[in-house]
Amino acid sequence: MRSNLCQVGDDILDQWRTMILSCPVMIILMEGGPDQLYWQAFKKRQQVVANYEACRRTARQLAYEVAALKAKKEAETGDLLSVKELSDMFALHQSDMAGASKRTDMADGFAKDCIFVFEKMLSDPVCNSCLDILEEKFGLSSPLNSLQKMRVIIEKSESTPTRWGHRMIFLNG
Repeated sequence: MRSNLCQVGDDILDQWRTMILSCPVMIILMEGGPDQLYWQAFKKRQQVVANYEACRRTARQLAYEVAALKAKKEAETGDLLSVKELSDMFALHQSDMAGASKRTDMADGFAKDCIFVFEKMLSDPVCNSCLDILEEKFGLSSPLNSLQKMRVIIEKSESTPTRWGHRMIFLNG
């Protein structure tokens, strides 16, 4: 390896130096061999999972956040912001968001679902109380911790004779 480095030009080495120095690194001196290395790596991976769970937002929080952004932008401009314009804002910044394409596709219905759920379900105190109970009982594993599931409940219940059909699903089901 060393002989190969000697054959590489200074410009290439400078590029590597710049890249390596731009990455955050923590060096830990350990004794005890491979077992300690394994357990240290295991602990670090578990910490990543714990941090994710601690910081992860519920679907309801996402809907409130997007609705608040829409209200803020409308207050700033004095114009109504269409769902399409809101979706375009998220699509523009999606590439900056780690894991965005896996978790929520910002360009394909995310903002639309957030606003739909906010206007149809989260503006109803009874529905919010039911969501509180589910989140208290199940946490992030709540059966309705999904914008798509909430949207389906709203869509299915709006075809019932009463406009408040989704309330009945919550209260009876």
